[in-house]
Amino acid sequence: MNSKVTFVIEYTDGFAIAADKRGKPGFAATDILAMDKELVTRLSKLYSARNAEAKICDAMSELGWLGAFAKKCDCEELHRMIDEIICFRVYMRHFLTKCRSDDRSDAQALELFLEKLPSITDALRKEDMLERTVLPGIISPKVEFDIIGGEIGLRYIFPSLIQLLLFDMMKSLSLGYAPRVCPSCGRYFMPGRRNRLYCDGKTVDGKYCRDVGAVRAHSERVNADSLKSACRAACSRIYTRKCRGKLSASKASKLRLKCRELLEKAEREQVSCETLEEWLREVTG
Repeated sequence: MNSKVTFVIEYTDGFAIAADKRGKPGFAATDILAMDKELVTRLSKLYSARNAEAKICDAMSELGWLGAFAKKCDCEELHRMIDEIICFRVYMRHFLTKCRSDDRSDAQALELFLEKLPSITDALRKEDMLERTVLPGIISPKVEFDIIGGEIGLRYIFPSLIQLLLFDMMKSLSLGYAPRVCPSCGRYFMPGRRNRLYCDGKTVDGKYCRDVGAVRAHSERVNADSLKSACRAACSRIYTRKCRGKLSASKASKLRLKCRELLEKAEREQVSCETLEEWLREVTG
């Protein structure tokens, strides 16, 4: 690829710097994953438009560091950037949602992703609107060391945006974290700590995602306690009936086992306490 423009990201003192933005390693990849759907649609339409360079730059400037790169590009390079942004989102969303899971290490997830890569690429190439960039298997940055922000740092210079984004994503994975989806707003974000579930943004109704998350977590804990209480009450009724001679010991044991199975099902499916109580009444009478 003969690119006139280079894409630069620096890593120093535990931070990454792209253009004028500083954040955790992986923030650039996360910003692309978290792009608003309206912005992605706008860029897709501009891809096919003529003399749209200024509009493309304006759209990309909504992510400050991305706009800084875009201002240096000619028409051909801007269109390639759009293609690379859209394709990176497709590839990495598949990796994060279909390959990465709690029961796999990141290395195992990446191995699975690489196995699926040809079929993902084939599916992309069936679409006619964009060139559908293939995810690069080899990243070839030029590396410089320098004093960055008063610290010794490394500057990585890439021939394409998608190489920078892929490198930034792998950098975050190598440090033990990756972008995740906020359960409240559905946007990707880079967690400040590994056990953080919610982003700093707001939901469509203006509530902070972390506040919604706190309320939801509290409700889930209360519901979990209620489910356990309902199961204990049902088992207590079974024990009382056994003591009164209305149930044999073996029958009581089977009923208590069934109650515990229903509790596990209720916790797994996150049903209400009222629903579990209905299930238990069907068993215990």
